[in-house]
Amino acid sequence: NYIGDNMKKRKVSEILTSGLFIMMFLSFSTIISLVLACLNINPSNMSNLAQHIYIIFMEILFITLIIFRYKKEYKANFDKFKKNYNSYFKKYLKYYLVGIAFMMISNLILATIFDGIANNEEAVRATLKISPIYMYISAVLLAPILEESIFRFNVRKIIDEKWSFIILSGVLFGLCHIVSQITNWHDILYIIPYSSLGIALARMYYESDNIFTSVMFHLLHNGILVSLQFLVL
Repeated sequence: NYIGDNMKKRKVSEILTSGLFIMMFLSFSTIISLVLACLNINPSNMSNLAQHIYIIFMEILFITLIIFRYKKEYKANFDKFKKNYNSYFKKYLKYYLVGIAFMMISNLILATIFDGIANNEEAVRATLKISPIYMYISAVLLAPILEESIFRFNVRKIIDEKWSFIILSGVLFGLCHIVSQITNWHDILYIIPYSSLGIALARMYYESDNIFTSVMFHLLHNGILVSLQFLVL
């Protein structure tokens, strides 16, 4: 009973901690604004460079907090990943390709029907034109680690049943990429392409039981897309 009670307490602690990290991520822009307000800094008076440096600092701080909280698990995952990254890539590449196929097809259908692209995509392209270095650091290097830590690692701490986790993780991932950019009803439909990729990443994480597997494919995905957009723009 003593061991069972300790396990229950540990599970409750993990659920509460993971829930807190998820809420912090969803409120990230609000947290940034509050910190600036406490420092008596008006964001509108900051240069783009200063704003981007501050956001990158906050993202790194957030990642550090999560990794420090789960340092033993992250270290064990990373050590295992270093030895098996090649087999992880070969085994789970098919999930990424299926996810990206659904993402591209649904994006094409939505773009054809509504004559446009997702607002989040437009925002990324606009920022890339102004600050390409910032976009590489934030989108390619930091976002895969932060988003996988939140939507895969922490969500699984709360929901461990395979398909419930995979679907919820994917949908939350998709919702996060559109919720702040919704201007009309059909913007909501862009949750489909983003969730397609999120579901693929969630499945490979669940089956590999290694957070760096989904981080690897997420980093690869963002790196390819940002590089292609940079070349086009």
